Amino acid sequence: MTRKIVAAGASLAVIALVGAVGFGQKTSAQQARAKGPATSAADMPPTTPLAGPEPKWLFTMTPIAPIPPPAPGDEVIQHLPGNSITFPLSRVKDRYHPADWWPKDHPKMPTVVEYGRKADGLFACSYCHLPNGFGRPENASLAGKPADYMIAQMKAFKEGTRTGMRMPAIAKIVTDKEIADASAYFASVKAGPWIEVVESKESPVWENEAGLMVPVEPRRMEPLGERIVEVAKDQKRANLRDARSPFIAYVPEGAIAEGEVVVNNKADPTKACTACHGEGMRGAGSIPALAGRSPIYIVRELYEFQSGKRHDALAPLMTPVVATMTLHDMITSAAYIGSLKP
Repeated sequence: MTRKIVAAGASLAVIALVGAVGFGQKTSAQQARAKGPATSAADMPPTTPLAGPEPKWLFTMTPIAPIPPPAPGDEVIQHLPGNSITFPLSRVKDRYHPADWWPKDHPKMPTVVEYGRKADGLFACSYCHLPNGFGRPENASLAGKPADYMIAQMKAFKEGTRTGMRMPAIAKIVTDKEIADASAYFASVKAGPWIEVVESKESPVWENEAGLMVPVEPRRMEPLGERIVEVAKDQKRANLRDARSPFIAYVPEGAIAEGEVVVNNKADPTKACTACHGEGMRGAGSIPALAGRSPIYIVRELYEFQSGKRHDALAPLMTPVVATMTLHDMITSAAYIGSLKP
């Protein structure tokens, strides 16, 4: 069974994710996974995706919490290995002037990226997405994405056609100039290695801390199952919002090879994701690069397109592509794309 090709010359980043992917005939194992429990896709209500009910591990983001009052220890000076710059913990927590540990790694930040607008409650972009735009699994990597794509996404958040736990509220208070400044800035930053994709039968037991998967201490493992678990390689450095502290994405065994077949579709190159995104999924023209991006983020966007939560102007192009994807399809595609060199 193959999917109908939907080409999008100026598609959104995640639309381009599976691009115009043609899915080959499923193996018997994949068919079994697609059937899942006793409830069939036909028995599900229309709003329930074929991928299944909304997975808790996939949607970890929490609402914006109030800024906590000053706490004991906020003025304790913090250090990073190999870095002479120091900050008090209060700067790490500061949503309107977060710590920039590696200022030479990126161009000069525009005001909205470095400071936001405190009077109106507009966080600095660099607080969540980091000064280099690499982002974290609970949000998006912005580094190197085309500016016009990011501008379009902010419009979608503002209009309510793209949902999210935090961005819609932010989009309503940011100005067009601030959007343009931030988009131009993040487009100018080169993406680099950030997520190590590891196939495994197990993953760390984790708890949700403000949307981030944080391994419990003492660390222990549990069966991974049909999930992706992304955790920081060094949780202490991640807690300090270190823009050089990468992540590990645990994916099911065999996921990368299965995803390569789906994404590259050598049987019919015209249906491959690379037809839109270029060789190695590194982007082509206005189509953004996806190689090396967070697998869990990729799955989240695929799921939201299929469920109808994401229904921006170009969503109709994506709907036929994701219509019959199972969660397994999404996980394997994202695992392969995330494993590629940015």
